[in-house]
Amino acid sequence: MTTEQEIAEHQVALLDAVAKGDWDNANKAMGWLSQSLDKNQLIEFYPDLLKNLDKQIGENCETPTAFTMRGYVKNELGNHYSAIEDFDNAIRFESSNSGKAMSYFYRGVAYDKLGLTQESIESINKSIKLKSDYTNAHYYLGNIMRKSNDFKAAIKNYTNTIQFNSNHAYAYNDRGIAKLKLNDRHGALSDLNDAIDIKSDDARFYNNRGNIKSTLGDSHGALSDYNDAIRLDPDDANTYYNRGLVKFEMAHKNHKNWDKEFKDDLEKNGAIDDFRNALRLDQSNDKYDKIRQFENAVRFVSYIDKNIEFGKNELDKRRISHERSVKYFLRTNYALSLIFLILLPSSFFVFLYYDSKVISVGEVSIGFQFLLNYLNRIPSVVYIMLSIGIFAPTSLLMMQIFFIHRLEYRTHQSKFPVSDPESDLKFTYGNDNQSAYLESAIKAGIAANSPFTSSGD
Repeated sequence: MTTEQEIAEHQVALLDAVAKGDWDNANKAMGWLSQSLDKNQLIEFYPDLLKNLDKQIGENCETPTAFTMRGYVKNELGNHYSAIEDFDNAIRFESSNSGKAMSYFYRGVAYDKLGLTQESIESINKSIKLKSDYTNAHYYLGNIMRKSNDFKAAIKNYTNTIQFNSNHAYAYNDRGIAKLKLNDRHGALSDLNDAIDIKSDDARFYNNRGNIKSTLGDSHGALSDYNDAIRLDPDDANTYYNRGLVKFEMAHKNHKNWDKEFKDDLEKNGAIDDFRNALRLDQSNDKYDKIRQFENAVRFVSYIDKNIEFGKNELDKRRISHERSVKYFLRTNYALSLIFLILLPSSFFVFLYYDSKVISVGEVSIGFQFLLNYLNRIPSVVYIMLSIGIFAPTSLLMMQIFFIHRLEYRTHQSKFPVSDPESDLKFTYGNDNQSAYLESAIKAGIAANSPFTSSGD
C-alpha cells in the first residue's frame, strides 16, 4: 500500500527533475504517480507541476518530452485546445517514431475530449501506423468506435489490444460489451469471464457479467455477480438498479396480476430496496426516472391496500349494523303480525257471541251477511296495520338487501380517509384508472435496457 511519504517523495522528485530538465527521471516519477494515485489526487498535484513545466519550457524550448508532458497535464486539467498545441510542438520536434506515436495518441485523446471524433480517429491511426503494437492506442480507438456504435470496428481494435497484451482485462470487458450489442451473448460472457480471471477485484466486471447472464436467462447467476459487485463497490447505483430489475423479473414470473401479493414479494426479495438505493446514490441520472415511476407505483399499491383494508372494515361495521336493524324490524313485525292474528279471530268470536241472535244456523246467506257486517265494522286502519304486519317482514328484508348492495357499491366508490404521510401522491380510489397507471408504471420500470459499465469511459 502506497504511503503518504512515498507519494510526497515522488512528487518532489518529479518537480526537481522537471526543474533540472532531467526528462528521463521526470517520466519515471510521472509514471509511478499515475499508477499509484487516483485521478482526484493527481488533479490536485497537477497545477504545481504545470507551473514548473511552464518555467522550464519558456519560449525557446525544443524538447519534445517537455511538450508532451505539459500537453498531458493540460489535457487532464481540461485545457484541451492548449494541450493540442503542445502535442503539435512535440510532434514537430520529435525524431523517434515511438515518441511521435505517443504525441499523436495523446492529441487524439484531446480531440476526443472536445467531441472531434473524426480528428481523434485520424490522429490515433497515425499513432498506430508509427507503432503497430501500441496497445493504449488500439484500446482507446476501440472505445471511440464503440461509443460511435461501430461495434464491429470496436471489437477489431479490442482484439488487437488483446493480441499485444493478453492480460488487458479492460479490453476483454469492453469487447464483451461490444459483442453483446451484436447479440453475441455467449461470446460476451466468455470475454467477461476472462476479464474477471485477470482482474477479480473490479466491480464493473461483475456488474457487466451479471447483465449478460440476465439476458441469457440465468437470473441466479446474475444475482450472484451483482452481489459481488456491490461487495466490491457498495456505492454504485448501476449495480443496485440492475439487481433490482432481475429481482423484479423473478417476482413477476410468479404473479400474473399486479396485486398486493406481487408487491409483497418485491418487498421480500429486496427489489424495492435496490431501487431505493439506486435513487439514493444517483439522483441525477435520467434513466432512474423509470425507478421513480416504479417507486410511485409501489407506494400507490400500499396506499390502495390501506384504503381497501379500511373499506372492508367499514363495510363490515355497516353490514353488522344493518343486520341488527333487520333482526329488530323482523322481530317487531313478526310480533305485530302475531298480535293481529290473535286479536282478529278473538274479536270475531266475541262479535259472534253478542250477535248470535241475528244468525240462523244453516242459512248461509245470513252468515255471509253477518261476516260482511263484521268486516265493515273493523276500522280501515286495522286493515292497514294487518297488511303491514303480514307483508312488512318480506318487504323490509328486500329493502335491507337493496341497501346492503348499495352500501357495498358506495364503499367501493368512496374516498377513504387513509393517507400515506411518506408519499406526495394524491390518489383517489374512485375508478379503474389507478389500476392502469399501476400496471404501466411497473412495466416501465423494466422497459429500458440494463446499463453497462465500460472501463474505458
